[in-house]
Amino acid sequence: MNEPLPAPKFDNDSQVYVTWSENTIEKYDTCLLSSLPEVFKIQLCTTRPQESVSLYKCLESFLKEEPLGPEDMDCPSCKKPRQARKKLDLWRIPEILAVHLKRSSCSQFVRNKLETYVDFPIDDFDLSTNISQKKSQFSNHYVLYATSIHHGGMGCGHYNAFSDVSGVHSIYAFSFISIGQETADRAIPQRDTCMRTHLDRLGNRKWYKFVDNRVSPVSEDAVKTSAACVLFCRRVA
Repeated sequence: MNEPLPAPKFDNDSQVYVTWSENTIEKYDTCLLSSLPEVFKIQLCTTRPQESVSLYKCLESFLKEEPLGPEDMDCPSCKKPRQARKKLDLWRIPEILAVHLKRSSCSQFVRNKLETYVDFPIDDFDLSTNISQKKSQFSNHYVLYATSIHHGGMGCGHYNAFSDVSGVHSIYAFSFISIGQETADRAIPQRDTCMRTHLDRLGNRKWYKFVDNRVSPVSEDAVKTSAACVLFCRRVA
């Protein structure tokens, strides 16, 4: 193997490409090869850069006006197919807001899970510019208090959860506030007091990860993950 090999004669310049295994490199003196350029390197696994999008961009796309198919709707006057448009608006938003992120892409033959990282706010989810009812007496600001995450693919997987336990008492306080006709005036100030109390504690939030029967503390940065599929937010003043 140490003897030179006779090279065939070619009319033009020729190039030789050699693939070395790790075991072969250890057997021979390859110091002279260090001056040669590496023209190709085998990569068994390549990773794509992770895509990312903000939650506000997702909401903007969800509320954007879009055209329907030319045959999808009949005109109520002439009864003939006409080009129509569809538009969704947020008119009123609830006390507890659940945002479901679409994590599936389905075609006629293929179903894929979407792994796009959605950058969502934790302390101040502001919907003021997205709400159609501008004169509401309620705030359009929300804070995140829990997320549901899914690891796996379309056919199988496992659900975990993150939750902020520092605001548990203020969350359940609303369950005991009567909002009947007789106590409506008292309910709103009491709700606002709970919200202000919770805002004072935002600097000391405690996040935990729930995996089956195991609970462990996590940092706030760990909550923001591409595996998030449902966001649970509640209104703050």
